[in-house]
Amino acid sequence: MPVSIPLPRVCIGVDFFVDPNAIGSKASYQFTDYLLGSLDEIQVFSRALSGSEISAIYSAGSAGLVCAPEFTGLGPTGNGQVQLNLRGQTGKDLTLYASTNLVAWNTLAGISNPTGAVQNLDSTLPPQKFYRASQR
Repeated sequence: MPVSIPLPRVCIGVDFFVDPNAIGSKASYQFTDYLLGSLDEIQVFSRALSGSEISAIYSAGSAGLVCAPEFTGLGPTGNGQVQLNLRGQTGKDLTLYASTNLVAWNTLAGISNPTGAVQNLDSTLPPQKFYRASQR
């Protein structure tokens, strides 16, 4: 269904209007909700999506669109390495950063992300280490 929503909007599916029967300072603002429902996790794309793209997003369910990279697991492998499991937007490469003090961050790895879920092994382990990821 082709729909166009003028932006910016404060609300989607909601409209306010002045009661035409009100006089002067007794103007009555009325509220109407055209949506009669709720929206969750709204996404705006810079172009119209094809039917197959919409179908792929729907079929993937909760694993479909990850907007920001996130760590899904982290643990020692037993040989002095830490395995980092990440997921991010499919097709967007990830950059992994590491820090020992949360102030100075060093690039640990650039990771290709063709499927949306990746793993990386870190074998440079000081006594304490922090990780973060970005998507490009």
